[in-house]
Amino acid sequence: MKKIRTKVLCVLLGIVCVLSVVGCKKKAVDANEYATKADEFYERITAIGAEIDALNTKTEDADRQLLVKLDALNDEVKAFAELDPPENLKDAKERAVSASNFMSEAVSLFHKAFESESVDQTALDEARYNYGNAIIEIKNIGIALQNAG
Repeated sequence: MKKIRTKVLCVLLGIVCVLSVVGCKKKAVDANEYATKADEFYERITAIGAEIDALNTKTEDADRQLLVKLDALNDEVKAFAELDPPENLKDAKERAVSASNFMSEAVSLFHKAFESESVDQTALDEARYNYGNAIIEIKNIGIALQNAG
């Protein structure tokens, strides 16, 4: 009897552990928390955009500085895409993931374009295209948030 009880307790403990791990998955944030996180995201990417605009393109390390800023921008977009929005903003999640994918590809291509001996114009053009698509998706997230609020 004691062996059975021990086995049952072990099985129950195992189930509790599994349920606690499953229950610890990221939960969708409420609408206000998501809106706050979106505002913070927009503030951070706007600041990075301003830093990019302020870069002195005549300096010797302008390309390196640009790539550092683009890496930071990519990190912000990736982090935002990992958020789970409330149910009424599921479209925002899809757009954030899309923006993240476009931005990651753009930044990779910017690195390829500027880290070669001479600027790889094809990679630069593709990077700009992907970057533009990422920005469009980010703007669409803002529109979705405005329409939801």
